[in-house]
Amino acid sequence: MNAEPVNVNSGWRELGSGSDAALLVWAPSFEALLLGGARALLEFSAVLENPDERVSPGPMVDLCSPDQIELLLDWLNEVNFRSQVDQWLCWAPKFVLVSPTSIRCRLNGFFFDPARDRMEKEIKAATRHCPFLGQGNDGTWVTKVTLDL
Repeated sequence: MNAEPVNVNSGWRELGSGSDAALLVWAPSFEALLLGGARALLEFSAVLENPDERVSPGPMVDLCSPDQIELLLDWLNEVNFRSQVDQWLCWAPKFVLVSPTSIRCRLNGFFFDPARDRMEKEIKAATRHCPFLGQGNDGTWVTKVTLDL
């Protein structure tokens, strides 16, 4: 597998329910937050059988945005688009470049397999409704993203 493991200081939890939900994601760096956000989307929406054992190289993606919060939202929507449209689950992205306004990444992961995996929620998009991105005094990166379900 080509991805770094998610740091023990990384994680996520769901906030809210109904037609919208929000995810709170935290990690020790912006790059780790991007990885954690991708995994949070997949873990929130699906039950996956042995995802770490199924990773293979995926397509390259380049994203550019005017600022970090827009870049984060564009990233989450790219990951969601690939899972919804292509059935490609970006479980272990390999970042080649991460800056405050751009990402170049190989979307390593695997195809959704209905014999092994189960989709539980359909995410329409990570919305621009009150997004938050910040860094705590201890250096931990935190984001809150609202999802349209």
